[in-house]
Amino acid sequence: LAEYLRLKHVNLEVHDNHTAHQTLGLSSRHLVVRRGRPFKVTMLLHGRVFNPQMKTLIFTALGHIHPGERHSQSVTVHVCSPAKAPVGLYDLQVHIVCLDGQRSFAIGSFVLLCNPWLQCRFI
Repeated sequence: LAEYLRLKHVNLEVHDNHTAHQTLGLSSRHLVVRRGRPFKVTMLLHGRVFNPQMKTLIFTALGHIHPGERHSQSVTVHVCSPAKAPVGLYDLQVHIVCLDGQRSFAIGSFVLLCNPWLQCRFI
C-alpha cells in the first residue's frame, strides 16, 4: 500500500511571530498575532514527498506557500487574517488534498488581536 502524506509536527514559530506582531510576553500558552498581518507556520510532513502540483493545502484562513520555504518533507506557510476579522481565539486546521483523497489535521490555536498599526476603512 502507498504511504499517505501525514502531518508529523507543527511549529507555530511562536517567538518569531510574537516578535513580528509585537506580542512578546502576552501569553505563554497561545500564539498571539494581530489581524491583517501574516504569521508563519512550519509543518513537517511524513510519507510521500510534498509536491504542490500534486497536493493542495487548504486552511480555514488564507494560506500562501512561499516558493523558497518548501522542501520535500516540510512546508512553511504564511497565514494572514482579514483586517476586519473578529478578535478572539481560533483553532487552525489544514486539509491536505491529494489525488487519493483528503486528510484533515489540527494545527493548533492562536489568539487574534486588533492591530492598532493597521489602517482599515470601515464603511
